[in-house]
Amino acid sequence: MKLYTFLFSAIFCALFFQPNQSYSQWVKTNGADSGYVNCFTVSPNNSGGLNIFAGGYGGIFLSNDNGANWTLVNNGLLTTDVFAIAASAPGTGDTSVFVVTLGVYRSTSNVINWSRIYLGMALTLATNFNINGYETSEKLKIK
Repeated sequence: MKLYTFLFSAIFCALFFQPNQSYSQWVKTNGADSGYVNCFTVSPNNSGGLNIFAGGYGGIFLSNDNGANWTLVNNGLLTTDVFAIAASAPGTGDTSVFVVTLGVYRSTSNVINWSRIYLGMALTLATNFNINGYETSEKLKIK
């Protein structure tokens, strides 16, 4: 029994207490200077890469180079206070991105313009939503 305890302790220490073990570090990037990020998501773009979206009190920021540079993409939004972002599932061929602010907005044009989605609700401040499954155009749910 002592042998098993010793072996377990030795293996545990070897795996979890390595002095030269390196960890990923957070690095500040350019853009998204509003100071607050309320939400973010990742979506495929039309060129085969990924778009990273960050939303906050300054609007929507887009990066298509892994966060090295950010561009403000607020064209069509009534307000720049963004509370939630969701994107269509990868592999579906749908590049829709949805934003919650003063109403719900959708972009299918690789985020050149945002269009308000009329879901039978008044123009009110929404703060959260989700996309149910892969059928984003038909299964949008507001919470």
